[in-house]
Amino acid sequence: MFCPNCGTKLPDGAAFCSNCGNKIQAAPVEPVTEIPTQQPAEPVYEQPAPEQPAPEQPAEPVYERPVYEQPVYEQPAEPVYEQPVPEQPAQVVPDQAPADYMTINIILCVASVLTCCGCVSVASLITSIIGIVAGSACKKAVAAGDWATAEAKSKTAKTMWIVSAVLVGLSIIAAIILFATGSIASMTNGNW
Repeated sequence: MFCPNCGTKLPDGAAFCSNCGNKIQAAPVEPVTEIPTQQPAEPVYEQPAPEQPAPEQPAEPVYERPVYEQPVYEQPAEPVYEQPVPEQPAQVVPDQAPADYMTINIILCVASVLTCCGCVSVASLITSIIGIVAGSACKKAVAAGDWATAEAKSKTAKTMWIVSAVLVGLSIIAAIILFATGSIASMTNGNW
């Protein structure tokens, strides 16, 4: 509350102003009127409305993507690289097929077995067998028309029969020498 004369703030219910001494009149009290209160209305319960189907909306237009066909490009054919075939020299067909020396090698093989004179006869047996194998390969090459191989195998067979013949000859000479020395030895001992 404030003094109406000087405006000093006064405690509520003061009869005189403490600053100027002016008599403070009490403010008229207004009668309090009751505000009519309204009764709350009873709640209204609403019945749910039956569901109605939603109105049909117009269908959105469906746009299909256009299908574009890819152009087909023909691939160029890959170049074929042929490997050059080396030219084979033309084989000269001889007038006669090369000799296989099979017969002579078989005879020397048997002779080396019959002349049993140690290592020499074993060596002649081995060389004659090599000659037989080379002669057989020569026959097969002639039948196949491979003249170069046939010539090579024929040379091997010829070399082997010559070596076998020399070894068999040495075997025979050694046998003769041994036989002669054995005979001379027995004659000198008096076993005549």
